[in-house]
Amino acid sequence: MIIVKNIALAAASLLSLLWPLWLNGGLYLFADSGSYLQGTATGFQYLFGIESNLSESWRLPETHAPETPTAPVETAVGADGQGDPATSNTENQQYAVSDARSPYFGAVAFLTSFALGHIGLALFSALILMLAVLIASRLLLGSATIGTVCILALSTLTPLPFFVCFLMPDVYAGIVILTSSLILMYRRDWRWTSWLLLTALMAMCTMFHTSHLLLVWAISVAGTPLVLLLCHRLPLAAFGATALVTVASISGGAVFDSLVERIYESEVISPPFLAARLIADGPGYWYLRNECDAVDSIFCDYIDRFPVDAIDAGEADWYSDTFLWSPDLSKGVFSAAPLEAREQMSDEHFTFAASVVAHYPVEVGRAIITNFATQLIYKNGLSEFMSQSRFSSLFQAIGEPLTSSGMTETDREGVIRSLQSIYPAIFWLAVLLCILLWRSARPRIPSQEDTLRVLVLLLFGGVMANALITGGLSGPHDRYNARVLWLPLLSALFFVTHLNSRGPSDGTAL
Repeated sequence: MIIVKNIALAAASLLSLLWPLWLNGGLYLFADSGSYLQGTATGFQYLFGIESNLSESWRLPETHAPETPTAPVETAVGADGQGDPATSNTENQQYAVSDARSPYFGAVAFLTSFALGHIGLALFSALILMLAVLIASRLLLGSATIGTVCILALSTLTPLPFFVCFLMPDVYAGIVILTSSLILMYRRDWRWTSWLLLTALMAMCTMFHTSHLLLVWAISVAGTPLVLLLCHRLPLAAFGATALVTVASISGGAVFDSLVERIYESEVISPPFLAARLIADGPGYWYLRNECDAVDSIFCDYIDRFPVDAIDAGEADWYSDTFLWSPDLSKGVFSAAPLEAREQMSDEHFTFAASVVAHYPVEVGRAIITNFATQLIYKNGLSEFMSQSRFSSLFQAIGEPLTSSGMTETDREGVIRSLQSIYPAIFWLAVLLCILLWRSARPRIPSQEDTLRVLVLLLFGGVMANALITGGLSGPHDRYNARVLWLPLLSALFFVTHLNSRGPSDGTAL
C-alpha cells in the first residue's frame, strides 16, 4: 500500500510540473528555440538520414543540399532585436555554424519532440528535475518521498513548471546549481552511486549550455573554503567530479567543432558576447570611439550602427541582443555582417574585451555590479513567455497542439502577468524564512556535520552566481533569474522538514 501511495505521489508531482502545457497547448518557445531544434534536426538528417518537418535543407552543406532547398521555418525577431541569425540572415549564415546553441540540448529537444511531440521535452526535463530533487531529499533528509512533496509545492508556488515546459535549457541552470552544491557536500557515508548520479547530471547540464559550466566552477571555487571552514574537510569527491564534468563539457564541444569542420570545411564561429555586453554598457563603445584611429579592430567598422546617445545615457542594456542577433543593417552587427567579418569578430572579441578592461577597469566593474544587482533584484518576471503566437510556425512543426485551456492568447498572458507578480514575493519570503530558521536548523549534536545549512548557503551562492554570470555576460533578462527562483523555496522546505523530524539522515540509501 505504501508503494502504491508513493508511486501515486510521484506521478502527481510529475504531472504538476507539466501544467503549463495545458495553458499554452504545448511547449513555450523563444526566439532561440528554432536554432536548437531545427539546426539539430538538419544535422540528424545529414548524419543519419532522419527526415522531419523540422529539418531545413538550406542549412545543409552544398554537397548535400537539394536543388530547391526548403525555406526556414519562421522565427520571430522581436523589437529588442533577438532572433536566430541562421533564420534571419540565411545568405550570410549558410556556411557559418555557431557554438552559441548546444547541439546536445538540441539533440534532446529534437529526439523527444520527434518521438512525442510537445510533451516530449517537457517530460524529459521534468524527470531529470525530479531525479535531482529526490536525490537531494534522500541524502539530506533520509526520504525521497519528502522530495516529491517539495516538487508539488515548487510547482504551485514558483515559475519552475514554465521552465520545464520551455524549449530552452534554462531549467538545467537550477539543476546544475543543486547537483554541484550536493557534490561539494559529498560525505564518505553517502554511497558511490550518489556521486555517480550527481556527476552525470552535472555533466549533462554543462553540455546543454556553456554558462552552466561557469556555474559549476563558481560554486566549486567559492564553496571549497566554505566546506573547509564549516565542515573541516576538503571536498575531494567534488574536485574529481568537477574535473570530470569539465573534461566532458570541453570534449563535447571539441567533438562538435571537429564534426562541423569536417562537414562544412569551416570553423565554428563563437558570437562575441563579451564585446556586445561591453559596448552596450558603454566602456566598449568609448574605447572604440577613442582608439579606432590607433587600433585595427573589426568592431570599428560598425561603430556607426551603435545607439550612441542611449549608450552615453546608460540606457542601452537592450543593445547587446540587437548587436548580436538583429539582421537589420542599420543597427545589427554580428548577424548582419558578412561571413568574413563574423569570423573576425569571433577571433577578436576576447582581445577586444581585455583591451576595454585595461582602459576602463572602474567603468567595467561598475557595469558588472549594476547588471548583477539588476538581474538579481529586479529581473524576476516571465516576459519571455508572452506573445507566443509569433512562433506559430515552429509550434506547429513540433507537433499537434495538446489539449489546451481554450483561452485566448490575451487570457493566457493575463494568467502569466498575475503569476509573475506573485512568484518574486514568494522568493523573498522563502529567503526570509531561511534566515529566520537558520539558527534553529543547526545540528543538535555539536560534533555532527552541518550539511544542510552549508548546502543552503551553497544554493544561495549559486543563485547569486547565476545572476552575476548571466547579467554580466548577456545582460539582465527576466528568465535568467526566474529560472532559479525555486531554489530558496526548496531550501526553506528542507529546513522546515528537518526541524519537524529532527532526525539526522545517514544518507546511505542511494
